[in-house]
Amino acid sequence: KDLLMTKVRIPSTTGYAELAYQNAGNMTNDGWEMNVNARKFLKVGKFSVSAGFNIAQNYNVIVDMDERVLNSINSDWKFNDRGTYQNRIQVGNPLGSIYGFRYKGVYQYTYDYLTNLRTEKGWTADQFETELNNMLADGKTFPVVVGADGKVIMQANGLPQRMVYNYVDGNPSYSFQGGDAIYADVNHDGQINALDVVYLGNCLPKLSGGFNISFDYGRWNFKARFMYRYGNKVINQARMTLESMSTAYNQASSVNWRWRKDGDETLMPRAIYVYNDNSAYNYQGSSRYVEDGSFLRFQNLQVGYNFDPKELKKCGLNRLQFYVTANNLFCWTHYSGVDPEISIGGWGQAIDKSQTPRAKSFTANINIGF
Repeated sequence: KDLLMTKVRIPSTTGYAELAYQNAGNMTNDGWEMNVNARKFLKVGKFSVSAGFNIAQNYNVIVDMDERVLNSINSDWKFNDRGTYQNRIQVGNPLGSIYGFRYKGVYQYTYDYLTNLRTEKGWTADQFETELNNMLADGKTFPVVVGADGKVIMQANGLPQRMVYNYVDGNPSYSFQGGDAIYADVNHDGQINALDVVYLGNCLPKLSGGFNISFDYGRWNFKARFMYRYGNKVINQARMTLESMSTAYNQASSVNWRWRKDGDETLMPRAIYVYNDNSAYNYQGSSRYVEDGSFLRFQNLQVGYNFDPKELKKCGLNRLQFYVTANNLFCWTHYSGVDPEISIGGWGQAIDKSQTPRAKSFTANINIGF
């Protein structure tokens, strides 16, 4: 349960730069596992069936940790960092937790569309506010500040307060436009910043295990093995790169459904080239790229045949077996990447950086005994 760490930085006033080892904190790691095996539970003549099943659950919680170590691990939020998730360890939460903005879709209308609509209709300030609230109730979205009651926040000049991204010295770093990504303003302060970063899930599976089944008929044998994970989250950074639409590089075909004009209903933000801090922030680390990493993998299939020992003795052999094996045949998952089986690195999260997926393999074997 002790979190033994190496090369822990310490104040230079001690005369040393680091400690070789330190128990930096405590973590509880609990779980359970169950195995069930049934050998030849069904037998009819030369035919028999055997099976096995395994299920396990493991979970951990950081109980306490040295404040200096926490500060060295946890990264600070930087408003102009795009496409990153904070590396954060919190006491009371498990390792492998993901933190970021909560993605809510794409703004359907621009702010100018609203002001032009008011001018066209000749609405008073009160009528304008009423119409905006009606539009919000109908599911329409536009870059304005909405209170905890779901109603638009109006300014003294009769215009809605505009949603912005992170105030710096009293000035917004960016004002959201139509077609931009919508991030949840958790504290309803009219800006998206570090205070809106929330817990988005954990990379550790809630359940994991596998099962196998074997069929025997005479000298023939058929074996199949499966493995699974359930309830784990994966950050699909590969999709983030292919849907950012912020550079001159090739993008995924899904960007064809991006926002283009007022009124478009889509989950794909507009395309905009990122050239400085005042450009759009449409691919921030958020729930948009956090996907369910649950899967069921057809891990192994083997078909074999054992030759009759009586016949083999005529050839001077004691044993002759022949079998063919296929590995990694199929993987059933809702994950949109190439492979949901992503490992967690260090204190971080399970991040899919478009690594080479597991390959299928096929082998044939002959086992001869003299």
